[in-house]
This record gives sequence, structure tokens and C-alpha cells, in this order.
Amino acid sequence: MPEPALASREADVFAKPSKEATVAAPSQGAPIRTPRAFSEAEAPATPQARISPLVYAGLVRLTEFTVVTGLGFLIAYAYIDEYFRQYAAALVLTGIASSFVFEGLGLYRTGVLAAAHRHLPSLVAGWTATVGVMLAALFFLKVSQEFSRAWIAIWYVTGIVGLVAFRGAVTAVTRRSIASGSLMRRAVVYGTGDACKSMIQGLNEDPDNDIKIVAVFDERGPERGGGIIEGYPNLGGIDALMAYCRTNPVDMLIVALPVSAESRVLGLIKKLWVLPVDIRLAAQASKIRFRPRAYSYAGNVPLIDLVDRPIADWDKVLKWTFDKIIGTLALIALSPVMA
Repeated sequence: MPEPALASREADVFAKPSKEATVAAPSQGAPIRTPRAFSEAEAPATPQARISPLVYAGLVRLTEFTVVTGLGFLIAYAYIDEYFRQYAAALVLTGIASSFVFEGLGLYRTGVLAAAHRHLPSLVAGWTATVGVMLAALFFLKVSQEFSRAWIAIWYVTGIVGLVAFRGAVTAVTRRSIASGSLMRRAVVYGTGDACKSMIQGLNEDPDNDIKIVAVFDERGPERGGGIIEGYPNLGGIDALMAYCRTNPVDMLIVALPVSAESRVLGLIKKLWVLPVDIRLAAQASKIRFRPRAYSYAGNVPLIDLVDRPIADWDKVLKWTFDKIIGTLALIALSPVMA
């Protein structure tokens, strides 16, 4: 049987949105968003078609590969008298290598795609390194004499121009998608103390962040944790969190507890893994450092992946494709029977 205070709080959290969107913080006098304001912001007049950031990054990677290799093919076709098949092999392999290099530099994160102008040096450096590796491979394989030096130079320069222009277009599309909500990830934060405050500050400081905090919960509850956490109302503890995630659209749950608190984190995961959300552990305030591949990022805030949603990102695309193919084949096979 829930306590009256908790029941009243949950009723207020999940109440129908009203016109009251802000209240004044008692200590700072600044307006803050109430739970009703969160619900109002999350209920647009017309639903927006949403795309997974991972799928979006994959589409950008595929298009970028097409741009790079396409430029090389066009230059080779216009400049080389005899079109050698080794040019095609070099173009495809170099295009694939560039995708891996850009991935290693973190150039496919949503926050980076939304701010290409701040990462142009890394983009140019990655392309230069890729072409340099190709030249080294041609030299050591003793086939460099079969490739035109002018073609390589022109492809290198036009590749830089094409990548910069393409990233500029991607930035415009990404920012518009984030603003419309189609590329925005809705997150709830569960934590306590400085780790929670530091993580929220890091998300709010990034202007190109694709994470939207829709609710904040403190494991100590509002009485001990305080009513306001970095401008967000404290909606309660673990029970209120689970009720909120089951009744509201949420993409990610960020746990802002110290990484060293293993028993607390493990106990929390046992309770939260049933929720249909991605669960991440904030690592910004921790002094423990892992290898870069251990982190995913929300803007510039490092996160450790704990639990992934089933059938998400590319799995959802594969399932949709599988359903369409199997459904079409079944319809064709059973059409004589249904005629």
C-alpha cells in the first residue's frame, strides 16, 4: 500500500498537463519546469517521426562513403585514359578505411554531427591519414607506378572539399532534426549528490546535445535529496521512477551514482532492467578511467552502457525488413488458396 505522500506526488507527476508550466525556485527565484511542464513539452500537437541516432549515424556514414568514392571514380573516369580496375579497388578500400578512421575519431556522434564546424580539423586530419595509409600501401605493394599521382592529388583535395560541404549539410539537417524532436533522445536521471549535479550540468552546457532531460529522481527522495536539483524538480525515489518510465515516453535512463558504488549500482540494475529503456551509468564525476571504447557519449558527457533496449536501432530496421519480406512471400505463396 503506497504512502499518502507518495501517492499524492505520483498523482501530481502524471496529471493531465495544465497551463501552469513554471514555478519559482524558492532559493534562487528563477523559474523552473514542473512535472506538468515536462508532460506539456513532451506532448506535441502532431507526433513527430523519430529516427534512432545510431541509424542516423549509419546513414551519414554510408552517404559519406558514397561521396568520397564517387568523387574518386569521377576524377579517374575524366582524367585516366584507360580505366584500370585497381583504381576501383583502391577507391573502395580507402572509402571503407576512412569510415573506420572517422569512427575512431568520434566523428559520427550526434553532437559532433550537429557541430561540424568545431570538428573540421579532426575531419581533415582523418582524411589526410587515410590517404597517407593508401599511399604507403601502394608503395610497399610496389604498385604505386600504376596509379596517377595527379589523380591522387586531385582526389585528396576534392575529397576535403566534398567532406566539408557534406558535413555542413549534415549539420543543418541534424540541428533541424534535434529542434523538431525527431532526433532527440528523452532521458530521465536517477542519482544523488555531486555526481548527479555534475552530469546534469555537463548536459546543459553542451548547446548541440541531443539529450533532453524530462525528469530527475533522487534515490534519497525529495525530503532528503531536496526539492530542486539543478533547476529540475525532484520527483521521488525508485518507485516513482519506475512508474514514470512505464507511463511516459522515455528513451534513456541515466544513473548518476559513483562508479565505485558497485553494490548500489548492481542492486539498482536488478530493479530497473525490466524497463523498456537504455540504461547508462554517468562516468563524468568518477576518477576511475576506462578505455575510450568503454564509453558512449551524451553530448560531451561520458556514459557506460549497462543495459540496451531489445529491438532498437538497427535491430528495428532489420525486423521491419524481415516482416515485409516474409509477409510478401507468404502473401504470394498463399494467394492461390485465398483466391
